[in-house]
Amino acid sequence: MPAGQRAKDQTLTPPATKAAAISALLVAADQLTKSLVTAAFLPGESVWIARPLLHLTYVQNTGAAFGLLKGQQLLFLVMSAVVIGWIARELLIHHAMAARVLWGCALILGGA
Repeated sequence: MPAGQRAKDQTLTPPATKAAAISALLVAADQLTKSLVTAAFLPGESVWIARPLLHLTYVQNTGAAFGLLKGQQLLFLVMSAVVIGWIARELLIHHAMAARVLWGCALILGGA
């Protein structure tokens, strides 16, 4: 590998840094929207955002999708920690990663 190419490769942002930045932005956007909704709505209250395409209803769900495993927060905490740890490890050991894989990892880490 030519010396110029090696220097260029060493200055690239590693996938872990990119994924962390994308994930942090997603978490911030998620927390912002949650705080806006909880400040403006009561549970069960709803509003049309873009009729007839988008209708927002404030609900609280302590389970997974559609209320599955309701009340099993410890299980979700452990599963999330394992998945986050595994993805973080993969991002740290792989210095080259396809963009779609990087975005997928970042979206999962960000909670999307």
